Amino acid sequence: MEHNYYLGIDLDDENAIVSFFQLNNKEPETVSPVAGSEIFQIPVAVAKKKGIGQWFVGEEARKLALQQSESEVTHLLERALADETIYVENEAYPAKQLLTLYLRKLIYMAAGLGNPMQPDKLVITLERLSREKTELFLGMAEALGMSGEQIMLLDRQESFYYFIYINAVLWVKLPYSFNGFYEG
Repeated sequence: MEHNYYLGIDLDDENAIVSFFQLNNKEPETVSPVAGSEIFQIPVAVAKKKGIGQWFVGEEARKLALQQSESEVTHLLERALADETIYVENEAYPAKQLLTLYLRKLIYMAAGLGNPMQPDKLVITLERLSREKTELFLGMAEALGMSGEQIMLLDRQESFYYFIYINAVLWVKLPYSFNGFYEG
């Protein structure tokens, strides 16, 4: 299967950065949660507006928590790995479910920029890979509307190698060399 739309999420317990690449693009683009801004980090946080089922993520979750005394849920990765249950408005939520919600909102954020609703390949880069993290993210695939084959996990230490490898394969299909000059 040829992949046309890649979505990358660099994720740790505090922040995420979202980038995307389509075959018709010259290079990957990074999503800014604030239109026209050079701010790219999205806090790993969710908050639910009291009395309704509307969830907010990132900086919007932080603002909602400050302005309206809502509960901000942070450290989602760590808490999902610990299989923690989180209570919001006296309702129990598995931390895995809230991390999945957060990731879904990031995917929709990129889709709001004219990208497809679902990427052909979701590449998640983590500080360090482990069996537990791999099981966690592959277990989320169905809830994200994807198959396990559509999700690729990278360790930050290896991400540069894989980035170059993946792009080298893609560049073979594009009329540009490694240094970006047209080779027609």
